[in-house]
Amino acid sequence: MNKRISLINDLQKYNRMSYLNSVSILSVFGDRAYIGANDGEKYNAFISGYIEDSNKMAKYREIISDAKLDDRNVLYLCDPVIGDNGKTYENITESHIENYKKLIEISDIVTPNFTEALVLADLPYDENYSKYNIIKYENDTKEKVDNLSKKIIETMLPVFDKIRYKKNQITIITGIELYNAVLTMLDVYDGDHGQRQTTCNYSERIEERSGVGDVFDAMFFETSTNGFSLIEALSASTSFINNSLRFCRDKKIDTKEGICFEPILLDNVVAMRRELVKRMNNKNIKNENSNKGV
Repeated sequence: MNKRISLINDLQKYNRMSYLNSVSILSVFGDRAYIGANDGEKYNAFISGYIEDSNKMAKYREIISDAKLDDRNVLYLCDPVIGDNGKTYENITESHIENYKKLIEISDIVTPNFTEALVLADLPYDENYSKYNIIKYENDTKEKVDNLSKKIIETMLPVFDKIRYKKNQITIITGIELYNAVLTMLDVYDGDHGQRQTTCNYSERIEERSGVGDVFDAMFFETSTNGFSLIEALSASTSFINNSLRFCRDKKIDTKEGICFEPILLDNVVAMRRELVKRMNNKNIKNENSNKGV
């Protein structure tokens, strides 16, 4: 089913950011994106990002809550855009932070970056959370990476606990910078068994560009709701961002242009769809053989 998705994200007048990034990805997957959220409109999902006017947040919370009461299948992904690199953005106030916390309360997926997670958890941005600058990405052994992952998970679990408002919430922290790698962490409780699963995804540290968070949100939403597991969706989303950043670097695209992902978007989505079709065919063959007693 093609989804109707409300994008609660202030439109930027320049660069590749916010709505401009999200709508491109959602549309390629066959979904329809709408700017803002209105009373009385029916949406299958909501994705919120940067909201300039904190006074609007309470109304958005009301609209999303009502939609989820009417249909429990309605999904809400909240990206609390508060800051980066250890600092909050200049125009972010305590009102923004408190209202983002209230939006997170009703969200199904929350995707703060490292700085935002610490702000939401009321924890300081200091060396206690950035001391693992020892991984060298491709040159390190699997054993070393696994050991590092265990240490980072142990350090970060209290952060996840402080920003999670319900047990079935999918919590992702992006942009944890290491030596020359970027770490994205996913923390979720298994719905069937109640077991906690925390995953570390490492990717090459290439360069900083605006709009990366919007691309991640849209791609993770689409892959996780179109047949991929959460871990697969995390891997697909971070890989797509890295491919896009490499494209920008190789083509020498000015960083002021933000993340240029459009030229490789279609090929990546086509490859994902082929993988899903392949899985479906294999599953059908397996079921047929099972029914035949093979």
